[in-house]
Amino acid sequence: MRLVSDPVARPGDTVVFEWTARDTSQVHAWANVKSTGDAMWYHPMYGTSVAVPGEDGIWSGEFRLQFGNADWPAGTVTLSDFRLSDGKNSSYGFSLPAGTDWPSLEVTGTEFGLGPRIEVPELITAEPAPGQPLRFRFRAEDMQGINYFDGTLRGPGGFQASLGPAHPEARNVGGNLWEWESELSTDATSFPTGTYWISRLHVSEKRPYGDSSTLWAESPDASTLVFEVTDPAYTAPIPTISGTAQVGHTLTVEPGEWGPGEVALSYEWVRDRNASSAATGASFVPSYRTVADERLYVRVTGTWPDGTVRSRLSEGVAVAEGRHGEHKVTFTGTAAVENVLVPDAGPGWPENTYFDYVWIADGKRVAANASDELRLGYDLYGKTLILAVWASTPGYQRAFFASEPVTVGKGSIAPFESSFHNAEAVYGSPLRISAPDFDPAFTAKGYAWYRDGMAIAGATGLTYTPTAQDIGKKVTARGTFTHPAYNDVTVTYSGGPVYKALWNDPTTARITGTARVGSKLTATSGPWPAGTTLTYRWYADGKLIKNAAGKAHSGKTYTPVVADWGKTLLVRVTPSSATHHVDLVGSPNTKTVGPGLLTTKAPTISGTAKVGTKLTAKTTGWTSGTTKRYQWYRDGKEIRNATKSSYTPTRSDRSRRITVKVTASKVGYATASRTSSATAKVSR
Repeated sequence: MRLVSDPVARPGDTVVFEWTARDTSQVHAWANVKSTGDAMWYHPMYGTSVAVPGEDGIWSGEFRLQFGNADWPAGTVTLSDFRLSDGKNSSYGFSLPAGTDWPSLEVTGTEFGLGPRIEVPELITAEPAPGQPLRFRFRAEDMQGINYFDGTLRGPGGFQASLGPAHPEARNVGGNLWEWESELSTDATSFPTGTYWISRLHVSEKRPYGDSSTLWAESPDASTLVFEVTDPAYTAPIPTISGTAQVGHTLTVEPGEWGPGEVALSYEWVRDRNASSAATGASFVPSYRTVADERLYVRVTGTWPDGTVRSRLSEGVAVAEGRHGEHKVTFTGTAAVENVLVPDAGPGWPENTYFDYVWIADGKRVAANASDELRLGYDLYGKTLILAVWASTPGYQRAFFASEPVTVGKGSIAPFESSFHNAEAVYGSPLRISAPDFDPAFTAKGYAWYRDGMAIAGATGLTYTPTAQDIGKKVTARGTFTHPAYNDVTVTYSGGPVYKALWNDPTTARITGTARVGSKLTATSGPWPAGTTLTYRWYADGKLIKNAAGKAHSGKTYTPVVADWGKTLLVRVTPSSATHHVDLVGSPNTKTVGPGLLTTKAPTISGTAKVGTKLTAKTTGWTSGTTKRYQWYRDGKEIRNATKSSYTPTRSDRSRRITVKVTASKVGYATASRTSSATAKVSR
């Protein structure tokens, strides 16, 4: 480890340290620069050196440090705390070989601690007075030329002015001593008499890494240059401000004694030294407070009879925040659940006052809407509510006010109407109601059902099934619901009148029995709702069958007559139900009506089977109106010309058995024949 640059360094020099290391790889180095003249001072050089590999595992590198900081202390500076990284994320502290010291160098050019030394400024103007320019001479040494300069001149009444130029044409007056001049113009009207001093000078030298130096003086006692400005012909004192410097309080200007003679004075209150203002009275009430470095001033301008004008600015005063008086904070609206409360800060606030409203229930903050209005939810029932207000007004202290506490009462929901779940009220279909979808949920307290406004006995549930008594009438319901945070609410459920139900079961009609003349037919139909009455109409070949009186046959049964022979029959059933809508149904056509069947029984023969004794055929239980034909038989053989209802046996019949066959006929009926039993053998 060694120093390879000049052992004596001044600001602007580059200091170079060189090091070597063995048995390592990919080396990075860190070190600190410390001073023997200041134990607390050090300069880190982190990661500023990357090694270069050499022969036999030797790596070398260097630290290059630009000495351009003005805060380097004079004296001996030493490199120390040297560390290496071998590329394996490890770091080691190294010690130099025995008898070897850490490299060091001497630092010069910083004898004055912060860079170039500024000498005491000189006022060139012999007798400074308002309206005359002020000329100053400045000097600084230990520099290589002047790069930048600025300064501040301060005086009575808060006066301050900048000194320049920023880049003066300085001249070297020997060695490293540089000199330049600055001139400040003054205005006779506004340049006050009194004590002036240089409050700040700043100089930087003309080098690539030029150092700088600054002198400060907050008061004349601390300044290197203090002088007086006089105005012997006119007395124009610096005015003062009396009163409490607080927003809302009255401030008054005290102009002092102006002279000689009568002097006309005017006033202007300003927030900084140069701002104009519309406040031109001898008194002023601030409506704002001054902030940061701001002050409130009053400018007094005096005009003499000869036209001379002098303007003087007072010392600035910091205006404190105002304080709000008592205000009654209230809110509009009734403190009950579901109501909306609107905050009201009341009258009498200064202009541009802004309010932060906070609603507090039982000591906890309650969220309001964007307009600070509070809708009282059911969770606030029974709680103590306060409106807290923070008032913010420009220039005033933030103030807190609170309303009188109130207890949140029960909410009220106006009775309202709802509808049943069903679209229509229909016989036999249950009507259903449910509690309203309130938030929070209410508990049902009771139900009642009404028929045309009259209570229905026993109907107190959630459902009710309309009966036949309800058809054509309006069924309504009323429910009462309750919640701890609300007064009971009544809901009326209504719909239209109760309608008959639709009979959806498939119904049919048919004719039972054989379609023939004289044979009874029966109409069957259904199924039908209970209590349905039926009306029948019979048709033959599509024409309504009427009775002898000319009225339609309306019975459930019908016996075809001769006029129906050869025709097809059907029946149409017209239902009537008090509870359901039912439709007419018709049967299919019967087969063609056939001839009727005559009622017959086997004839009997009365008389003795003896030659010469008359035998008579007897028929009983035969269809009335029947035409009968007779045929007598001898041992089963037809007897010629024996076709009457009686027959007298002859000798030819002796020892033979006699039978008779009766044939019945009638229009519209099929002919029927019956044969009697045989007699005993005919005797002599």
